[in-house]
Amino acid sequence: MPLSRMLLRLELALWRRAGRRPVLWWRDDDARADTPALRRLLALSGRHAAPVTLGVIPGAEVASLAALLATAPLAAVAQHGITHRNTALPGEPASDVPRVTGLASLAAEVGRAAAMLDGLPNRLPVFIPAWNRLTPALAAAVAKAGVAALSGHARHAPGLAPLPRLDVHLDLMRWGAEPRFRGRLRLTMRLVALLRERRREGRWQAPIGILTHHLAHDEAAWRYLDGLLAALRPHATIQPLATLLDLCPAGAAPRIPAAAA
Repeated sequence: MPLSRMLLRLELALWRRAGRRPVLWWRDDDARADTPALRRLLALSGRHAAPVTLGVIPGAEVASLAALLATAPLAAVAQHGITHRNTALPGEPASDVPRVTGLASLAAEVGRAAAMLDGLPNRLPVFIPAWNRLTPALAAAVAKAGVAALSGHARHAPGLAPLPRLDVHLDLMRWGAEPRFRGRLRLTMRLVALLRERRREGRWQAPIGILTHHLAHDEAAWRYLDGLLAALRPHATIQPLATLLDLCPAGAAPRIPAAAA
């Protein structure tokens, strides 16, 4: 057995000894349409009883998702960006924020993009910035557009939170000229480090976010994801994003807060 897998088993055993279960959640970005890769992802979600939040890019193609997602009750939908087309000038970080003037104009652009996702099942009022890049102007516009929560990456502007925010921590892919699988050893050791940090600090309920990109996966990434979900299922809890942020999907009955213990 590889050392990294042994260390993961040991760390999960230490959580069990403390009478605790790690809390994780799963986000998959860049869904655009009904594709074989998305169907494969949803099949993994169902096989492992693992809820997944799909970061869906607004556009005309998303209408093809409605019928597929109606058969995938463990999948939720969040808005991923405005257009997800790079509007940055040469030398600037990638961004899809339109070059409009004023908070109201930018909020209107966010709202117009959000409307393209209307009608998708289990839609959440959550905004995931394209390339996980959140600026103060975009955050303010998203809030003004009526979005309830944000999700980015923990390494990008972690203190920028005008709204409730839940980030991802573990991206299966490396991003350069072309995306590629980050590697079993690197990913597993990063997960062990995240679990150990929470255990030692007593942050038992601090969620760890897993990030996937179904359209970019090679077979190694698919195998790792399948094995990871299988390894976590007996020892950890994979929660829906709506539960962690106490959100109500569009069209669902309002949540009734549980009575205080």
